[in-house]
Amino acid sequence: MKYKILFLGIICIIAIILFVYYPVEKDKTSSIQQSMSFGEKVQLDAYDQDRKLYQRTYKRNPQKIAAIYQNSVETILALNHGETLFSAVNVNKELLNSKYKDLYEKIPVKLNHGISREELLMQNLDLIVGWYSTFEYSILGSQTFWRERGIDTYIAPSSFGRKEEPQVLEDEYRFIMDLGKILHKEDVARQIIGEMEKNINEVVSYAEKENLRPRCLIMEFEGAELRIYGKNTLGGNILMHLGVPLAYEGNHLDYESLIMVDPDIIFVVNLDETEEGGRREENLVYSQPAFSGIKAVKNHRVYQVPLYEIYCSGIRSYDAILYFS
Repeated sequence: MKYKILFLGIICIIAIILFVYYPVEKDKTSSIQQSMSFGEKVQLDAYDQDRKLYQRTYKRNPQKIAAIYQNSVETILALNHGETLFSAVNVNKELLNSKYKDLYEKIPVKLNHGISREELLMQNLDLIVGWYSTFEYSILGSQTFWRERGIDTYIAPSSFGRKEEPQVLEDEYRFIMDLGKILHKEDVARQIIGEMEKNINEVVSYAEKENLRPRCLIMEFEGAELRIYGKNTLGGNILMHLGVPLAYEGNHLDYESLIMVDPDIIFVVNLDETEEGGRREENLVYSQPAFSGIKAVKNHRVYQVPLYEIYCSGIRSYDAILYFS
């Protein structure tokens, strides 16, 4: 009887140890597995400041990221990687997609007026994502400066404003996919790009079936002239992907020439990027006496489009596709 009680006592002690110890070890193992990808390497063909592609090695799954401008911040949040965003710079909170605003609030450092290289150095970052202009000497310094300090940098492909080469939707696909690879979220990146391509294919099929081919123009008021987002711009390229003929493929028009082009639909660029700014731009088109005979004006088919959807847009390229659709 004495030995039986002793035996049962030992069994109870073992059971208690297993009950307490196993979940801790399981959580510990899970934590180790989650962090294993950090420090691994991924190679990408990424742009450098000379506007050329180079094969660069990045630390996979960086733990502390600074994202400059809205395209970088929103794309990282869309890739389900908000927990590693440490700094968000030059982002207007009011312009953020509403579904990311709660995640944005959790970012420790949020600045809408720029940041110095000294401030960034103090943050012990793993990665800085920005535009070409971000790494000019007068702003944050060269990519070489950061690489020498063990901090990776990534330039959004469409941020160069290249005049000799067209800006294309594939630049935004590359941006999303490259960040997906660096952040170890390739599957999410593929899903996002797949949704964009699916919507484009649906619109093209519908337009062909219904024989819908309105001639579209994206324009911006630029003093005495109009800046046109033609075939070499991202906005124009998205329209072309959708099978929409551009009313004019060049870069500039004067007011008289716009009357001759006579587009069916006008998208006027909203540089202010607010609702009020959009209404102001639409009204500016309608208020021009010279434009009264243009089809788009007569048929009330003038629409504002915020700049962040058609320039260096990242995840907002999807918004442009849906909006133009």
